[in-house]
Amino acid sequence: MIRQTVMLNDREKIEIKENRNHTIDFMLLRRKGFRWRVIDSIRLDVSDETKVRDEADAALRESQMMRQRMLDDPVSFIEKMHEVDELSERLERLSEKMEQATIRLRNRVESAVAELVFRHIERMVM
Repeated sequence: MIRQTVMLNDREKIEIKENRNHTIDFMLLRRKGFRWRVIDSIRLDVSDETKVRDEADAALRESQMMRQRMLDDPVSFIEKMHEVDELSERLERLSEKMEQATIRLRNRVESAVAELVFRHIERMVM
């Protein structure tokens, strides 16, 4: 679980928390004495981005195993070079998908934080 805090001032902060269930929570908290109270929150579903990341991790593990097979038995490995080419193409496609997913996620995170701050400012003005 990843957690990050952005202090808005000495009494208010935004806490960003990645959960195991493929969601990210953005919480606006206000200090009340020694405790922090949740004022507002937004939850993003990031399961699509997580699937891409998991797929890329699996392909990287596969390439590491293939590299080890090459070191263990180079002769039989040379006979199966088409597998290396296929994996190389797959890794290239996954790299592009990861880049797109990262950009998409960054935009969604920025929008969520902006929405949280905007709603907070709106409440302060009203």
